[in-house]
Amino acid sequence: MKNTLRKKLIIENGTGAFWGRVYHEDNLLVDEAESVEKLQTQMRQLLLDFHDLAPEFIRVRDRVPVGRT
Repeated sequence: MKNTLRKKLIIENGTGAFWGRVYHEDNLLVDEAESVEKLQTQMRQLLLDFHDLAPEFIRVRDRVPVGRT
């Protein structure tokens, strides 16, 4: 896909939920969801809401597991 923005989604596995964070232009976006797929969708929405980045042009590059409880 042309002009695709790649972002690294950092995921932490908590009790019954996944927490994720993405950095963009010195802005830390953080959210939580019950599945990784939903977390990715929510992060794309946050990038749209705060930075006007269309979700169809965002590709979550790596899922980096940070911690498990």
